[in-house]
Amino acid sequence: MITVRDIILHTDYESVAKEIKIHYGDEHMEKLKHVYTKLRNIPFKSNSNNMVLFIRVLKENEQSKEDVVIQDFDTNDNTLMFDVCGEDDQYDGLYSIASSEYEELLGYFVDSTTLEKFSYSQIITHILWEIQW
Repeated sequence: MITVRDIILHTDYESVAKEIKIHYGDEHMEKLKHVYTKLRNIPFKSNSNNMVLFIRVLKENEQSKEDVVIQDFDTNDNTLMFDVCGEDDQYDGLYSIASSEYEELLGYFVDSTTLEKFSYSQIITHILWEIQW
């Protein structure tokens, strides 16, 4: 399986920065660039619990005002919300990756559906945003 480390090593910051601007604006570019650079240059830990990351795409239901997961979407639609979650062998539920140690995060596997729907730069963009806020 492909890991976050594999993906980040096959991106460049310029392509990630382009995606950040589309979805999150450019207010936090320096901070995100620093985290991106750090992730590219640190060792990773083994994924002993088989953590698999995926991106859930959410849109607000206009009638109920609730967020709903959608399957068909345009990855460049900046009105959508992107939630990076994880599942592993230990827990029957979803994990937030916000508190993941960077070394562990790099060893996480990336779900095949996420790989089909998003470019590597888009995946890294949403991961960076998730781990920072």
